[in-house]
Amino acid sequence: MNLIRFKKIIFLLLLFLFVSGCGQSDFNDGVRYQQEGEYDKAISSYNKAVKKNQNIALSQKNLGDIYILKNDCKKGFECYISSIEANHNLVLGYILKFISDSNKTLRQTALESLPKVQNQEAREKMLDKLSIMLKSTKIHEKIDALDLIASLGCTSEPLFEDILNLLKDDNPIVRQKALVAMPLLKDCVVEFNALGQIINVAQTDTNELVKISAIDCLGNLKYDARAALPILFDMVEADNSFSPLASKAIDGIYRSDKPNVKGLKKYLFSSKNSIKIQVLNILGNTEQNANDMVPFIIPMLKDDNLEIRELARATLRKIGTSSKEAVPDLVLLLKSPEYEIRLMALTELADIGKDASSSIPSIELLLKDSNENVRKYAEYAISEINK
Repeated sequence: MNLIRFKKIIFLLLLFLFVSGCGQSDFNDGVRYQQEGEYDKAISSYNKAVKKNQNIALSQKNLGDIYILKNDCKKGFECYISSIEANHNLVLGYILKFISDSNKTLRQTALESLPKVQNQEAREKMLDKLSIMLKSTKIHEKIDALDLIASLGCTSEPLFEDILNLLKDDNPIVRQKALVAMPLLKDCVVEFNALGQIINVAQTDTNELVKISAIDCLGNLKYDARAALPILFDMVEADNSFSPLASKAIDGIYRSDKPNVKGLKKYLFSSKNSIKIQVLNILGNTEQNANDMVPFIIPMLKDDNLEIRELARATLRKIGTSSKEAVPDLVLLLKSPEYEIRLMALTELADIGKDASSSIPSIELLLKDSNENVRKYAEYAISEINK
């Protein structure tokens, strides 16, 4: 939302509120101070109005506007959430505009804050807005909608069908995000019998990282994905780069306890390849619990043994986001002659986010990479790190 336009909207609202707010002196003082640009005085008056139950919803909404203008987005949305809880019919539509705002900070703060709304009617209205975003032509709107729906939950079959449709989206990042959301919406996956579509992606998608996400999704659905076991066992028996991932998914369907992996560190440096392979398989099956081990696995991507190199790469993908300490090693991997490793490194850096900002110069070089997927993921990684 353009800042000048934002101020004009606020001005018109304030004129109306000032005229209609008779008998509410603190609230009216806040409106006047806000109109005059005396924001600190306006904040004080609105806070007094809230304590005296004077137009709580509008007072909190106006406080939110002031904090947004003061570039305090976190505080602004705290006020917006309080406003929604007081009267969602009055301000929810206005506030929902922020989830598709062109300003990345505002949009991200909205996405992080709105799941905190407790009012069930307000949550349902948010889902209506998100349903529209799922059909947007803008990639970031579809991704943002998926992230927020995963946090809010979903009980609507039409809305869930919109999410399922994104498993066929032209953009691989959107397909990945839809798959990541599925385990968080697993009640819908079961109720609306969506497992078959996820299995189909795991079998047929031509993008390597989307295929990996589909296999991970099956594992994260746990026992609810038991119908996928025959397909996963076929993948294990195929003995290719997806076999370890399928093995992990099979393990995830039944496993609940996760072992302590810290004691396994020293075995990664064993002189016996069989021990290295065994440890890598264990770490891969512990998912994000092996996050601290990522910096020690990364060097194994250059091991003399081909099987260990392939397994190390698969294990890193299984674990997910690496720690920020691994950024220098990931930057080195961006120069790898193997495009799969470049893709993996870009994905890790994107997941690390702003803590990987030092890697941007190296990522920018990949915007002209010879591989189309590498170019796409380089652009995506830069956008995620700059959020």
